[in-house]
Amino acid sequence: GNILLQINQEKCFDIESDKFIYDIKICDFGFATPVSNKDCISEMGTPNFIAPEMILVEKSLKKETIFKVDIWSAGVTFYTCLFTIPPFETKSKNETFNLITSCTYSFKKSINPLIQNLIENMIVRDPSMRLSVEELLKHDFFIQKFDD
Repeated sequence: GNILLQINQEKCFDIESDKFIYDIKICDFGFATPVSNKDCISEMGTPNFIAPEMILVEKSLKKETIFKVDIWSAGVTFYTCLFTIPPFETKSKNETFNLITSCTYSFKKSINPLIQNLIENMIVRDPSMRLSVEELLKHDFFIQKFDD
């Protein structure tokens, strides 16, 4: 995949739960867009997985933070895998976008604190405060050994 494994850093904007295969490989980049030095901002992707900066079309996005939209989407995907429903699920796209732009969500039940911390550091309103790929891979959740 392009973000978690850093194989292709020229594609972004369409990570969601049904795109994952067992080894966390990401496929089906139907809405993916090449990233260039030009603006690549427009509303695209699956509504529940779109980062707030994409909804608000923040023109101030820099190329070094543009890949953090996929960190957001991966966090939403992890949450969805745990709870079987996206954190911002509503009956309407506008309601969903309002929840996303305000970053309003909660954990439906108690989960492993490491997983909760990981998700909370991925689903962050301000992209500059979101984990980077390098930080994500160094998170305790990925480096801790779990008992069988």
